[in-house]
Amino acid sequence: MARWTIIEGPSKFDLMTALFVGGGYYGQLKLAFQLEGIESKERTKKYFVINGLTRNSFDSKLSWLFTGYWTGEQQSGNERRNWQNAHGEYSDKTRKGWVEISH
Repeated sequence: MARWTIIEGPSKFDLMTALFVGGGYYGQLKLAFQLEGIESKERTKKYFVINGLTRNSFDSKLSWLFTGYWTGEQQSGNERRNWQNAHGEYSDKTRKGWVEISH
């Protein structure tokens, strides 16, 4: 399991839209997160489909716990053959957090 630091991400509105509007004719909406590797400090933009959000009420920063799929660098299309499970924590206030991607 690879863990990345989220250094820039979507707004609260974009999170809600991806969760509630995704699917149907247009496919699932993908969100871009700017990530930084824990070990290499490599920065890269990765795309995720969010299928679950829970407010982290134990955190004074009002962050979100999320689940979904990492689609890789794939911004468009809905071919799922390479999608991998992902989960993490994200603050829409600071637009920072972390994500773990299962291999």
